[in-house]
Amino acid sequence: MKKVILVTVATGLLAALLLTTTSVRDGALFLALDSYSSYTTWLNSRRVASALDGARHVELVEFIGEVEITRRVATPDEIRRLRGAISMWPHPFDAKGLAYLCFDPHHSIEIIRSNGSRLECKICFLCKEFSLDEGPTFALLPSYLEGPLSSFFDSVGMSPKTSEEYDDILVRLQKVAPTEEKSAAE
Repeated sequence: MKKVILVTVATGLLAALLLTTTSVRDGALFLALDSYSSYTTWLNSRRVASALDGARHVELVEFIGEVEITRRVATPDEIRRLRGAISMWPHPFDAKGLAYLCFDPHHSIEIIRSNGSRLECKICFLCKEFSLDEGPTFALLPSYLEGPLSSFFDSVGMSPKTSEEYDDILVRLQKVAPTEEKSAAE
């Protein structure tokens, strides 16, 4: 007879089953949470998806530090597609090798919820993390979210880039800015 051991979290058995890894040892089946990272990823992605439901306003931003590259209002179809990208069915992932500790985000989703409150989600495709301005702030961006989100931003003209590409863009923007300031002064 095989034993089944379940490890649950405060949010209940369903969350535990969705975010588990499985192993068999000595004839027993073990289900265990893939640490805190799976839970915060699931929780934060659900918060963004919920905020997008009936949102009053959604803006998509690509930036370098304080310098905006692109800012645009999302269309209803883009909001629907974005919700689909962030609402991927959660499943276990190996957190090893995901966090590179740079967290230098270049993409942001700014949401005004249906109740008027605000939620901002910043995404760093370089170190594969995303953060919210509320709740558990940082979460890993596993491939099952990274791929759809990267494709979404690509589809709206804000493709994720390498650090070197962002450095080049910043240099170009800094060369243009003094010329514009000089023209405005004349």
